[in-house]
Amino acid sequence: MKEMHQSQYSINSRDNKMYRNMPPLIGVME
Repeated sequence: MKEMHQSQYSINSRDNKMYRNMPPLIGVME
């Protein structure tokens, strides 16, 4: 599961706008 999270983290990293629009996801990723 952690590996999958890292994959999404990379994608979100490129999309700062989407990353900021998803505060709950950031907490889960951290």
